[in-house]
This record gives sequence, structure tokens and C-alpha cells, in this order.
Amino acid sequence: MAVELKNKGNKAFQAGDYPSAVDFYSQAIKLNDKEPTFFTNRAQAYIKTEAYGYAIADATKAIELNPKLVKAYYRRGLAKTAILRPKEAIDDFKTCVSLDPSNKDARLKLEECKKIVRQLAFFAAIEVGDEPSAAEGLDLDSMVVEPGYDGVRLGDEMTQEFIDDMIERFKTGKKIHRKYVYQIIIAVKKLVYDEPTMVEVEIPSDVKLTVCGDTHGQYFDLMELFRRNGTPDEKHWYLFNGDFVDRGSWSTEIALLLYAYKWLRPNQFFLNRGNHETDDMNRVYGFEGECKAKYNERVFKLFSESFSALALATLIGKKYLVLHGGLFSDDSVTLDDIRKLNRHNQRQPGQAGLMMEMLWTDPQEENGRGPSKRGVGMQFGPDITKKFCEKNGLEAVIRSHEVRMDGYEVQHDGRCITVFSAPRYCDSTENRGAYINIGPDYKLQYEQFDAVPHPDIKPMLFIAAFVANLFSISTTTLHAQDRSPKQNTIDGVSHETRTMSSSNYVSTGQARYLRACMVCSIVMTYARFRDEGCPNCEEFLHLQHSQDQIESCTSQVFEGVITLANPAKSWIAKYQRLDNYVPGMYAIKVSGQLPDEIRSTLEDEYRIQYIPRDGTEAENDA
Repeated sequence: MAVELKNKGNKAFQAGDYPSAVDFYSQAIKLNDKEPTFFTNRAQAYIKTEAYGYAIADATKAIELNPKLVKAYYRRGLAKTAILRPKEAIDDFKTCVSLDPSNKDARLKLEECKKIVRQLAFFAAIEVGDEPSAAEGLDLDSMVVEPGYDGVRLGDEMTQEFIDDMIERFKTGKKIHRKYVYQIIIAVKKLVYDEPTMVEVEIPSDVKLTVCGDTHGQYFDLMELFRRNGTPDEKHWYLFNGDFVDRGSWSTEIALLLYAYKWLRPNQFFLNRGNHETDDMNRVYGFEGECKAKYNERVFKLFSESFSALALATLIGKKYLVLHGGLFSDDSVTLDDIRKLNRHNQRQPGQAGLMMEMLWTDPQEENGRGPSKRGVGMQFGPDITKKFCEKNGLEAVIRSHEVRMDGYEVQHDGRCITVFSAPRYCDSTENRGAYINIGPDYKLQYEQFDAVPHPDIKPMLFIAAFVANLFSISTTTLHAQDRSPKQNTIDGVSHETRTMSSSNYVSTGQARYLRACMVCSIVMTYARFRDEGCPNCEEFLHLQHSQDQIESCTSQVFEGVITLANPAKSWIAKYQRLDNYVPGMYAIKVSGQLPDEIRSTLEDEYRIQYIPRDGTEAENDA
């Protein structure tokens, strides 16, 4: 019987119904709690539902039952890495390799974890207190929007016309000018900075307020929500309860749209901060990478500053407290404590305290408090919610932060409500989305909606490379197929094409895994540049085994078109080589500036002409 339940769990897992899979595995464990594979299977399902703390506990139990079970160490390592505990994960992956030396996947995960530790140490080393704002030195007045820009122009104030145009641009894969991006973020940062930590809202007699949960970069599902429920206007207010960004591949589009509405209707459109509006999560789960790929690093830094200024909660009609995560580890916390919390003194939530708990905690069915299923924060039961609501005169707490298969769930005798607005989350969980409409009578009306088709761009496209490798997430179809220095090929691009065309298009998500030589623009992986150097330019660039030279003399490949044509006949990037090239794949555009001494060597000794470009005109065949 237990095995049958496990098999049902496997089928539910394969169908993307991870909560049901957890339930079946739990039933199997009740019948036989001595079988370690039941715990490892449930651990994997917990990982899929982001219940990393539970996954760690299950994997640990499996190890107690069978200390040589490689899969248990492996899954515990994955879960620890997901909650940014890579030092602990290293020990688990080392054990995997020790128990199974031929396990290439575990060995890869071990190396990736070591990279994470080095990167986190680097981030910590470069952090400085009171860092100047990313807006410093940004002269918007002198920034020119090119005459060829085909969108609506933005003046000193946001307009509905601009928002309508922006919505359509985003639907067709276009961006808005970076000047407008800067304007929007800077304007909204000023607005939200001046708001209290807990915004208090009363609903007028002729107004409807809609509360939305996580949207996580699922732009086309947000469009469906607006299509069904109506767009924001003076009689229809909205509150988005955090986690606008990360995971989904249209996070910048959602963040800019929500910010534009906030600028247009500052007293009718409200934004709460979520746990994914934080630097640590953005570095790992995609938003930082997406900002850099679609715009630049400054855009991410401006967003980061604005996220830290967002309100942490909204009190609706003195009846409903809306916050992203949940309640507190201390029963004495009141609404006044939230009001008094100075969020500007603590930009990031850290590992403890009111801000962390408001962003991270979850409800549980048992009374009291329990350890977090995520491994971060804690869980609170029905009695905790009841005490808090009674002490503060509330009818309920409305929160988000968790997938619900129906899009919402009412728990704790109606006092704890979860709303989640990202249907078919990450294209893998078969959940519905939901939102809550509240009228002047303060009655809650739950509405559900389903996911809609979107362009063929996968979620998780911009997540950190080490996370993609750790969780075996496919974020690219670009792979070096031929390791010979005489040829560099990439899947998905026709090798028969000899000129630049749409068939040679490289998306930003694909490009971010590659580097281009800044002299000849040949496209290869970082590792190949390190191991072999540049097949065209090694005699003077000396990239082989030199990380510093690779960083200086190769560059990120930007979204655009690549060509298999002989680069000696094309204008490529900022340089034109006047002799022959190794056949291969070349970038039409790279970024950055070579060191002056390299540039002089190119021009004086190697007959490579420096050709300045402003990046606004496409290269033409010579």
C-alpha cells in the first residue's frame, strides 16, 4: 500500500502537481517511516514548492535511515544552496562524490557551490556603507532620446498615453528608452520613500480596491488579470503585495509598468515589498541579470534603492493587514510597532527582526510556532493569528508569498488569507492565479484566472548561472559543439547561413553564457577562452590562463544578430581586423573598452584598425 501511494506521488510530481505529490508521499511515510526513498522523494517535491527547510529535514531523515544514500545528500545540498547556505551544501556534495566517485552531476554541483561561496565573499568584500546613489551623476536633462525612437515620449509627468504605449511595446518585445526607465524609477523611489512603513487606506464609497499577490515576472498573465478585472483608474485602485520580480522572464516589464502606475496615481495605486524585492534574491533568481541584459547595471542599482524604500504593509479600512509574508515570532508586536519601524535604516531584511518576518514567514495548520519550511523565518499557527487580529482589531491578515493551487486559500478560521497571482507558476506548477476585490463595504470577493500563452521564452532565463547549473535549469540553447580551435558552433543557428539574418538571432538569455573577443568578436565560452585563448588574437592578447586578461579583453555578448560570414568582410563590434579569421561564430556587437596599451599594440603592430561606434547603427558588410 505504501509503495502504491509513493507511485501516485510520482505521477502527481510528473504532472506538476507538487502539493498532491507531497500529500501522497506523506501518506506513504505514515504507513512506512523506515523507507528512506519516501523521504528523498518528498524532499524533491518540497524543493519544487520552495519548502527548502522541509526538504532539508526530509533528506536528513533519509540519511539517518541510510547513511550511504547519495540522493539524500544531493537533495539536501540543493535545498541548502537555494536558501544561500552554500558552505553547508559543499559538505553534502563532497559526501556524494565520496560515496559515488563516478557521479559527474554531484561533482559539478560541488564546483558550482564553491563558486557561489567565492562570489558571496566577493560581494561582501566590496560592500561599503552609505554607498552613493546610482542616480548620482545621471543628467537626465542632457540625455537624448534618438529621433528614431518609435514610442510615445515622456515628459516630466507620467501619462496614461505613455503607459498604454509601454504596455503594447512590452507585448511585442520592445523596450522603452533607458532615459524613461531612469525617470520612472527615480520618480517612484521619491514617492514611496515618503510613504509610511504601513500605508493606511480607506476605500471611498464609489471605489473598488483589488489586492494582487506575487506576479514574478509573468507579464502576459498580468495582462490577463487586467483584461478580466480592469486596469487601474480613479475608481479602481490596486495593491500589489510584493514579489513583482524574479523567476519570470519579464520582470523588468512588470516592475516598470507597476512603477508607472504608481507615478501616475500615487494615492490610488499601492506597492508592498516582497522577499524578492531584495538584493540577495535578485542576484540569484534573475532580476539583476535581467536588468543588466535588457538595460544596464545602473538600472538594477536604481531598482534596488527603490525596493528598499517600498512600504512593508498596507492597512485597509482598519480591518485587513496586507503584508507579503506573515506574522511575528513575538506575540507583543502590534500595528504601532509596524508604524514605528524605520525601514530606511535597514535596506535589506537580514536574518532576523520585524522586516525579515514581514517578508518571509508562513502560516501552518498547527497551533503555536514552528520552524520554517523554507529554512528562512518561521511559521505561525491559527492561535497566533487569532491573538494578533484580536489585539489589533483586525478581521484578517492578507498575505502572499506562497503558491496556492486555486490561486488563494483561506486559513486560520478565516483570519489568514493567501493570494497568489502568478498562474502556472514558472510554467511548471499547474496552479490558477487569483486576486481579491474589496468594495466600500469591505467584503472580500475572490476571483480566479488561468495562465495565458506567452512568447516562447522560458522562465528562469536570467537566473544566476550557478543556480541554473545547480538545479539543472535549461536557460539557453547555446552550447559549444566543437572544441576544436578552428571552429566554434552554436545550436539553433543555421550553419548554412553566410550572412546576417533573423535566423542568426541570439537572445539575451543565451548571450549571457558566452563571451566575445573585443578584437575579433569571436564567440566562445569563458572556459574556452581560459583554456585555449582566442584562436585569432592570442599572439597579442594572451588570454590563455589569465583571468585578468579575459575580463579586460572579452565582453558580454549582447542580444542581437550573430553571423557566420567571414568577419574580415564585415564591420564587427568596435574593431576591424584586416587579415584572415578563424572560421566560427562571431558577435555583431560587444561592449566595453580595451585597455589603452592593447589598443596601441593592435594599431601599431598588428594592423587592427580601431573603429569607434556609438551603438546606434547596425553594422554593414564592407
